Amino acid sequence: MTWPGGDPGEGVAAVRQNLIPLVHDGRVSQEVSDPSAAVWGKTVGNAAAVWRSGVGTRADGSTVVVLGPSLTVGALAQILHDAGAVEAMQLDINKDWTSFITYTHGSSTPAVPKKLTDDETAAADRYLQPSSRDFVAVMPR
Repeated sequence: MTWPGGDPGEGVAAVRQNLIPLVHDGRVSQEVSDPSAAVWGKTVGNAAAVWRSGVGTRADGSTVVVLGPSLTVGALAQILHDAGAVEAMQLDINKDWTSFITYTHGSSTPAVPKKLTDDETAAADRYLQPSSRDFVAVMPR
């Protein structure tokens, strides 16, 4: 999938450059069978099955998030597809970087972070601190 150029169009608030899509038009990409670090990123110990995270959208617009240990690129793609994703991409890889954290707060109270799993090594307030690493934030309108 490549960017056709021009403005993203009405209703698009942001665009994120990433790797080859794991799932595109409802199909798992054939490229997921190539475990190359040049394609999918360098893993600790050059292992194929590592902590990986990914996000996808279903046909109804809902979001699918997958995060877990011992996942190959192909397994991550298949899980996202099986969960109904028609478009999906890999996010972070390796245990130190994979995380999914939600926040709740009132209008005058501080944000309260909650990790998706207790197995994540990142601090729960990771995204509330300055960082040299990029991240994706999703907020309701």
